[in-house]
Amino acid sequence: MDPVIIFFLIFILFCLFMIYYTSHQKSKIKKNILNLKNEKNATIFMTLSHFYGLPIAENTITQILSCPNEYEFLANNNSFKLSKEKVTDISITNDVDIQKNNVSSIGSAIRWCHVIWTNWSNDWW
Repeated sequence: MDPVIIFFLIFILFCLFMIYYTSHQKSKIKKNILNLKNEKNATIFMTLSHFYGLPIAENTITQILSCPNEYEFLANNNSFKLSKEKVTDISITNDVDIQKNNVSSIGSAIRWCHVIWTNWSNDWW
């Protein structure tokens, strides 16, 4: 048999195996999420990258469950519970928003530095 045909057959078998394996893993993950939601009596489940607010490192993958009376954050085998009564604001930021905040903060700092310097230099001379 020609080596090209053998390689092609092996490649097709590999592709079929990967399709089966990934679909099986995906259904397994969905079942685990559903079990977790049922166990915690949660209505919403999300997996997000943590940015700020919890005592964990930035960009840690965090699972968030919305239970009837609280939010539960699961990250690095740690669980944090936050009562819904204590939540005043929830915001989801992306890289563009963070960059705009940093640029405006730097711009404000430069402006304040300029204002203080001009006032100080006018008084000094």
